[in-house]
Amino acid sequence: MQVKANGHGRRSAAEWRGIIERYRQSGMGIREFCAQEGVTEHRVEQWYRRSRRAEHGKGQLIAVPPVAPAAGPWAVEVELPSGVRLRG
Repeated sequence: MQVKANGHGRRSAAEWRGIIERYRQSGMGIREFCAQEGVTEHRVEQWYRRSRRAEHGKGQLIAVPPVAPAAGPWAVEVELPSGVRLRG
């Protein structure tokens, strides 16, 4: 932990990842965990959300399995209020 001139500490991202991993494995509630670790609930919540976003990744493509063809002649039919039918 890096200590600033005002006496407050600043943890690195790696330190926060370790704290979040300990929190996940602790089985404790956030208040109890934060009191034990000497960190604020607000910061743990922030870093927890960050870690969840990183796990899921933004903008990642996922594989979608192909859909089996429909048994009938049309897979989809939409009837508009005007009476027009769209099939596809």
